[in-house]
Amino acid sequence: MEVFYDFTPKIPTEDDILKLSGVEQAYVAVLLGHPNPPFGKIDKPLVKAVIRGRETVMISGASDSYSSDYDDNKNSNKPLSKSLTKPQSAITEYKTIFTGNDPRGIPLSVVALFPSTGRKHQLRVHCASMLGCPILGDLKYTKKGKEIKMKNLKMHLHMTKINLPLVNPDGTVRTENNIQLKAIISDPFPSFWKKTLSLINYSNYSTKKY
Repeated sequence: MEVFYDFTPKIPTEDDILKLSGVEQAYVAVLLGHPNPPFGKIDKPLVKAVIRGRETVMISGASDSYSSDYDDNKNSNKPLSKSLTKPQSAITEYKTIFTGNDPRGIPLSVVALFPSTGRKHQLRVHCASMLGCPILGDLKYTKKGKEIKMKNLKMHLHMTKINLPLVNPDGTVRTENNIQLKAIISDPFPSFWKKTLSLINYSNYSTKKY
């Protein structure tokens, strides 16, 4: 992991990060399928819900038929779905970096994701529900029967970069010559990604361009 800054910043909590203006995050994910269109903006509110007694996150206003796609306990007598929270705004921009098929013909894509809100499971739900392309290894939000079999499969979602405004002890944002100061933290792909990406002949493992 590489950290670039001129002086030691205050390390904010997760709540601080979500409240600060100017926070920029970039993620990269391997998706099951090819997004169509290959780039765009998803603006769909999310709600926490219970499906057959199990808490999850879903698109606000989704029907029971949608809920049943992710229901692995259909024999339960519990209600199919029930919202626990009011809809919360959720916005994600995305850009497809690479598409290909593995040796079995399974379509996979490398996609950059840029959330401007920080809802729980936002990227996972937006990819699965709005793009129809769940994150590889995300069993929670992959439709039942659509999972692919890979040994020791892990979820392929990784924060590659975050720009954090530096803050003073009183919580105000630090500036210099009227320019907001930021700590830029970047992180390379996890080692287990190499095997997956090699299956679709994607060899550009650098995260710096995101």
